[in-house]
Amino acid sequence: PHVSIAKTTAAGNEVDDAEILQPFGWRIVVTNTSSVTARNVTVSDTLPAGLTLLGVSSTQGTCTTAISCSLGVIPPAAAAVITVTARADVPGSLTNTAIVSTTSADGNPANDIARATTTVGVPVPPPAPPPAPQPAGLELVVHTSRSGTAPAGHFTAVTAIVTNRGAGPAPGTTLP
Repeated sequence: PHVSIAKTTAAGNEVDDAEILQPFGWRIVVTNTSSVTARNVTVSDTLPAGLTLLGVSSTQGTCTTAISCSLGVIPPAAAAVITVTARADVPGSLTNTAIVSTTSADGNPANDIARATTTVGVPVPPPAPPPAPQPAGLELVVHTSRSGTAPAGHFTAVTAIVTNRGAGPAPGTTLP
């Protein structure tokens, strides 16, 4: 038999980007391209430091949380797919390698290793909202030139002092 392995990121590329502490994943496809059944097919995939495994599943066989999958028999011209979901706990470039093996003679062991690289970045926070407007704190003090009540028909001088004691501006402030 001739088994081969291909590994891509969730976006279908060999290289992809992800954000720290956010889930992302890989898809591993093991294919038997020969006309002979491949027996006892296994895949191992050791996560690099800085990754936390969130889940692993396969279209056939069983997988452990150490990402060791026993796929069993893969008939001629058939394939098995393994899906891995992980979370990056550190930023940087992380390369993940998967290896396929079989107890049947493999006609091309050179394609039994596949890699996918993910560049993990720190998300850019959104800009801070503008500060809330600060209220004006107007104080009005009125002084007159007379004490008591002004007689009818007489004018009295009035002095008005307006002071803004608040934290914000007081645009358009007028006295009637």
